[in-house]
Amino acid sequence: ACVRVRTDAFARARACVSPGDALLVAGAAIAYEARQEVERRLTFTTSCGVAHNKLLAKLASGVHKPNQQTLIPEGGIHRMLEDLPLARLRGLGGGLGEVLIRELGVSTAGQLARVSEARVRAACG
Repeated sequence: ACVRVRTDAFARARACVSPGDALLVAGAAIAYEARQEVERRLTFTTSCGVAHNKLLAKLASGVHKPNQQTLIPEGGIHRMLEDLPLARLRGLGGGLGEVLIRELGVSTAGQLARVSEARVRAACG
């Protein structure tokens, strides 16, 4: 689902991705260079996530820590979210997430995605 990005992986990755994912690979290369510069200038290490939107990029940044980066290609989104605990999703780490877990018997984003909107609304009151 997620691709750990290393400098030697950029060329291989570009050869086997869709045009949209190729842009992500380019973004990952830029992020890698920026991370290297931060480490060189400030002696801080950083982690980074690269994905098609901010939410996924934020989730990706926590996958491989410390001092690494993760790229989530379009084809890997569903696989990554399938086993993602609800608490990792913004807004579901507290009371609302607990209600969904208790009332719907779900614990992952993938399980929640398979529940009808009507059932989710009913569970939330």
